[in-house]
Amino acid sequence: MFITYDRHYENNSNLTSNIISCIYEDENTDIWFGTKDEGVFKYNRKNGTYKHFSNNPFDSRSLSNDKILSLIIDSEGTVWVGTYGEGLNKYNKETGNFERYLHNPDDPTSITSNVIQYLFEDSEGVLWVGTDGGGLNRFNRDSETFTKIDLTASDSADYQVKTILKCYEDSKKNLWIGTE
Repeated sequence: MFITYDRHYENNSNLTSNIISCIYEDENTDIWFGTKDEGVFKYNRKNGTYKHFSNNPFDSRSLSNDKILSLIIDSEGTVWVGTYGEGLNKYNKETGNFERYLHNPDDPTSITSNVIQYLFEDSEGVLWVGTDGGGLNRFNRDSETFTKIDLTASDSADYQVKTILKCYEDSKKNLWIGTE
């Protein structure tokens, strides 16, 4: 049996977008929806309510952009949100605020692109960030910095892979990367 949840323009406490780009369930069985145009919604399945997270241009602790491409909840329960053009966001459950990770061309340890296509956590707890234009990044949790992973195409030493679409870890802990 399927249940359809449609947007409700007249009620802002409900899902206000039908363009869902990603879905994730947290440890409380709440469902998180990333949308292409309205930010992030957290659906509390126990009481049927939504909490909406969106960009406030006057608040640097809000979600950096409402165009969501990727979302993941890692093994520590942290919600990570990848946006189109405004970097990576980490949600702090205690404060209800977001921390932003943005590309800085003067900092080689910053994320390599602000278009976050895909987020993946491997079996060792490493967060991998696939970008459009900046390739693959490995997030260092201790220093909160990023390491760019060189993905030179095997058939051409001159061609750098810059767009990451998917990541998958197999049973032998090999990381498979889907690129464009």
